[in-house]
Amino acid sequence: MQQQVVDYFEQLFSSSHPTSHPISFDSILETVPVRVTEAMNDDLGREYSTDEILEALKSMGPTKSPGPDGFNACFFQKYWPIVGTDVTELVRTILVRGHIPSHLNHTHVVLIPKVRHPKRITEFRPISLCNVLYKLATKVISNRLKKLLPELISQTQSAFTPGRLITNNILIGYEVFHSMHTKSSRHGTMAIKVDMAKAYDRVEWSFLRQVMLRMGFRRSWVDMVMACVTSVSFSFVINGTPQGLVSPTRGLRQGDPISPYLFIMVTEGLIGLLRQAEERALLHGHRVCRSAPPISHLLFADDSIFFCKATMGEARVILGVLQEYEEASGQTVNLDKSNVTFGKGILQEQKDLILQELGMQEVAHQDKYLGLPMHVGRSKRRAFCAIKDRIGKRMAGWMNRLVSWAGREVLIKAVAQAVPTYAMSIFKLPKDLCSSIQAMINRFWWSHDLSKRKIHWIGGDRLCDKKAEGGIGFRDMVCFNDAMLGKQVWRLLNDSQSLVAQVLKARYFPSGDILSAGLGSNPSFTWRSLHGAKEVIDLGSR
Repeated sequence: MQQQVVDYFEQLFSSSHPTSHPISFDSILETVPVRVTEAMNDDLGREYSTDEILEALKSMGPTKSPGPDGFNACFFQKYWPIVGTDVTELVRTILVRGHIPSHLNHTHVVLIPKVRHPKRITEFRPISLCNVLYKLATKVISNRLKKLLPELISQTQSAFTPGRLITNNILIGYEVFHSMHTKSSRHGTMAIKVDMAKAYDRVEWSFLRQVMLRMGFRRSWVDMVMACVTSVSFSFVINGTPQGLVSPTRGLRQGDPISPYLFIMVTEGLIGLLRQAEERALLHGHRVCRSAPPISHLLFADDSIFFCKATMGEARVILGVLQEYEEASGQTVNLDKSNVTFGKGILQEQKDLILQELGMQEVAHQDKYLGLPMHVGRSKRRAFCAIKDRIGKRMAGWMNRLVSWAGREVLIKAVAQAVPTYAMSIFKLPKDLCSSIQAMINRFWWSHDLSKRKIHWIGGDRLCDKKAEGGIGFRDMVCFNDAMLGKQVWRLLNDSQSLVAQVLKARYFPSGDILSAGLGSNPSFTWRSLHGAKEVIDLGSR
């Protein structure tokens, strides 16, 4: 087992040496715009203060799993008056000189099963456990870098960038899919959902370095970041014991604070190729209406969807872009998990030719995108019944435990009522579904057993009152749903330059703001949900 694990990851983390294909390498870098200014470089390169290092330490999870040295962040936070001077000096040495002791960047990899009974190594998710002192250094770098990301990262990327939310991509994606399936055009539109296999683990260091230099970062800063990335070594925790030793030549660790930001910078190379194809009129994104910006891609970390005309020519352009990006970055498309969705009015013969060219399967409707349904039919309750089932499964696991009244309150507030929050920030859930979830929570509160019904000593609406008014402080699901949607309306009102605001404005309120917008003709379900929540903002703002 040990040798199989070591051999697998040694091969996975071994570079494919993309610089041996200089034409492909340089052609991608030419598409990446220079966005880093001198002022940004000065901000990144200024002296690191003790307060800045301490602030980064305090923001780390105190009880997260420790690295090979056995210390978690709680130790350094609690004993900062004793160890603070030495820790600060070490972190400054790493950040100024770019020299990291090999033992400090040694990392344990824990394999977490993805399925109930894993039989292959690919059915495990590798999680890197880095030493806290190393993570502290990269956390300081990350805190400075993330402030600049909104100006460096394209608007079609929503992951890890301050001011952008995962809901941006979902709202845009839902509008595009709704338009695809309701509007007929000469060629029609297709959506290609692509899955990148082991995306973080395959990032080529040479490509990452050149992308950062191309974006305009100073060479000294890039050298320091690459020293953090390239000085790593791995051991694998098998049956509780670290075994094996691998020194990788590519890949980013998912336990490293700076890895997400480096990954989205690498993805700018893919966006550059797509943008170049659009400028040359080789690729045409989908417009939800005539005045809306064309949407050719939506990216959230390694989750990618491409939109283009349903023609053989544009299918080949997408394939060519992906192949060029794969050669340079080390990424690999997993065709088994990738699929194609076609819009309205496309002949079956044309579909068959495109599917054969792409080597992917067709799906009539994208089942889910970023965890939420992309197609909600007439039966809204059926589309969201999985939320109720998920809450029921959580509660069923609590039934056989002796939980106090205070414990039940915490479980309900922190878990059961938190499950629907994500969906409620995008969709207006049916009132009867919200009522049934509320009733299920109330039954658990009074009887501690969903199969038995006991006396409810006060009404369910009273449980939602504040404790000072005689209630428990539970959420009223319908009101909470309205509040979450109202928050989206407020964001669209205040951030009119975001891509999601531009798309919705062009489609539904081209000559005004969202508060004056009407429902429009043939609106999507997400717009109906947002439109219904405008009243929350009207009543609560001035």
